[in-house]
Amino acid sequence: SDFLEVFSALVDKSMVLSEDRDGQERYRFMVTLHEYAAKRLSETSETEAIRRRHAEFFVSLVEGSEEQMKGPAQREVAEQLTEEYDNIRSVMNWSLRNEPEKGLRVAGVLGAFWYQHSSHFDETRRWLEELFEKDGLIEPSGPRAAALDSAGLVALAQGDYTSSSSFFDKALTFWRRLDDKRGMARTINHRGNLAYFQGHYERAGASYEE
Repeated sequence: SDFLEVFSALVDKSMVLSEDRDGQERYRFMVTLHEYAAKRLSETSETEAIRRRHAEFFVSLVEGSEEQMKGPAQREVAEQLTEEYDNIRSVMNWSLRNEPEKGLRVAGVLGAFWYQHSSHFDETRRWLEELFEKDGLIEPSGPRAAALDSAGLVALAQGDYTSSSSFFDKALTFWRRLDDKRGMARTINHRGNLAYFQGHYERAGASYEE
């Protein structure tokens, strides 16, 4: 196709750089070319359509990793998410300006990932608080409940137990209204972790047994 011919020519001229990362071929623009391409894109009428397709692709990628993050491939998935984090960051910032629901869907999956990556805490809290404000969190939905649960995990990792408890309580309320038993179990378990870190061992044990 025309695209492949142009792309191959850019690689041949070293304007697009090719790298092998763990057996996967990755491509990246030179910084100057990336800035030029972004400027030219902003001058066209296709900018928003392309950014929406970009967002949709990476929302699907993140959602597709959810089950794998709980199994034997979780390390590889975490590495992939780290590799794609600039794209995820772009999607989160885009969603804040355009479609908060997409940001909520991403946030609902990435709670455990964020919990383990302290370098993202402050940025993640800002995203979540802005998403919740823009969305309003009026009616229960799976993405809203999952995003609230993720917010509870991030706050827990930061040692902000008051906010963590509030997020978990709101998530659990939504899960119960949705009659989502899997979601309820997830948040009750996380609430048990919160109680444990606070030194409330009996309460933690009750949550784990609930």
